[in-house]
Amino acid sequence: MIYDFSRYEIGDQGIQEIRKGVLDALRRASEGHDFVDKIMMWRETLASYTPSLVGLDAIDIDFVKSVLVVFKAHHVPS
Repeated sequence: MIYDFSRYEIGDQGIQEIRKGVLDALRRASEGHDFVDKIMMWRETLASYTPSLVGLDAIDIDFVKSVLVVFKAHHVPS
């Protein structure tokens, strides 16, 4: 997907870094950090870009909150 949008090949190392970032986000979310607040700030910041980025309107904060309930119930180990 990154290549399709940017024509930049991130390679295997880039893929591993993205995986680490996703796992770290899951850990933080399951530990109860202010994850929803940070996502909302991130969304507002990205929404202010000109030209606008595609897909931001699809970020459903209520869905994110419901996913966090599951993460907190099943803590992601370090």
